[in-house]
Amino acid sequence: MCQLQRISYAKSRSCPVYIQEQKILELKCHNHITIGEARRIFQQKNTKYAESVKTLPAVCNIEESINAKLENLLKTVNDRFEQMQLFADMLQKSMNCILQNFFKIFEQSVDPSLSPARKKKFLSKLNQISSTFSTWDAGGSSEVEHMSLN
Repeated sequence: MCQLQRISYAKSRSCPVYIQEQKILELKCHNHITIGEARRIFQQKNTKYAESVKTLPAVCNIEESINAKLENLLKTVNDRFEQMQLFADMLQKSMNCILQNFFKIFEQSVDPSLSPARKKKFLSKLNQISSTFSTWDAGGSSEVEHMSLN
């Protein structure tokens, strides 16, 4: 029932209240805000100048508030970078530990029938590969591609 016309139209789309609600819902959907915020914005759009001057708070120092928000944002970003660096360090240590264990196991599985000279050459190549893995950076390294285990 339309409150303005006191007439009951179950599906009347010409009712001003219905139209207003549709506009509020559109505002809510387009701006991804809550229904309460959409109502507040819609009512602010439809207020007269005298009413809006009475209700809107005066912004004293907008520059200070913007600076405070930017400082907060920068602090958050720096905290995230520190967390990422800590995670990268932990990952590097874990990878080094895994590689060391892998190469220890690999050294123990070397064929005992190899001559001492070949064993020494093989293990030196293995150590060279191991040290190359531990010094890789984000750009990678092409040293391992040129190494052979022969």
